[in-house]
Amino acid sequence: MAWKGEGVVVNKKKIAEQMDIPEQFLAKVAQQLAHAGIIIIVQGAKGGFMLAKAPEKITLLDIIEVMMGTLFLNDCIRHPESCKRSPNCSIHVVWQKAQKKLRETLREANFKNLQTNKSCMNHFFESETVKEKEIMMSKTQENLWEAFAGESQANRKYLAFAKKADKENYPHIAKLFRAAAEAETVHAHAHLKALKAVNGTVENLKEAIAGETHEFRHMYPEMIETAKEEKHKAAERSFRFANEVEQIHAELYQKALDNLDQPQDVDCYYVCSVCGYTCENEAPDNCPVCNVKAKAFLRVE
Repeated sequence: MAWKGEGVVVNKKKIAEQMDIPEQFLAKVAQQLAHAGIIIIVQGAKGGFMLAKAPEKITLLDIIEVMMGTLFLNDCIRHPESCKRSPNCSIHVVWQKAQKKLRETLREANFKNLQTNKSCMNHFFESETVKEKEIMMSKTQENLWEAFAGESQANRKYLAFAKKADKENYPHIAKLFRAAAEAETVHAHAHLKALKAVNGTVENLKEAIAGETHEFRHMYPEMIETAKEEKHKAAERSFRFANEVEQIHAELYQKALDNLDQPQDVDCYYVCSVCGYTCENEAPDNCPVCNVKAKAFLRVE
């Protein structure tokens, strides 16, 4: 039909023979395509099918989504609310970009290409549409996000190791851990720069709000329930503290975004060294999350 063009009837038996598919199956496919307004079914002895639109207005994406529904690469994209990871997780970002690229490519491949003897597969893989290096970049991006996560975790872990070494009277080991932690920060920032993942302040605030909101609404509540079921008291306590504080962080970020052009009078922030509770200008007498005294707060400027 693509080669014949719009409005030209093609015999259904001929299509079934050329495509080597059963006529019953072809009839079902035709019904779906006709319902979507892509083809017209012509009845009678000389009946068949014809395009209802100009070939260049019918894309491979149209055909696929008529047959299969909206195209999603996986459930991470189809149902993002069911994902237990943060919306900023590295894998989710890679899937989003792969999904977008696939849809763009299928949308570019239309029936006009078939009329000019360009096969679907050739169009899909031709260099100006999907370049091999772009596919490789997707894998490299995934590697960068994985490396960023690993370096970030190593930084915090080594700082914890340094504290432990100090307590056990190994100051030389503590210094080594702190030096390595700083190096991991250098690596993490370099990976983030290569990803071009640091946007303007407005975008960064919005991303931070989305991440914190996901954590206190979805991620931590589920983790708390699991910890309760498994009777892991320390984990439950840690998750509860984090859950309450992430909501406060989201509120602080939202406040900063709302007052971006009219900064509030904030000289510094105070952070609870036990639960992470964060507040402006002055530490409370007792932490509202974990109830420790004001002396447990750290001043951050």
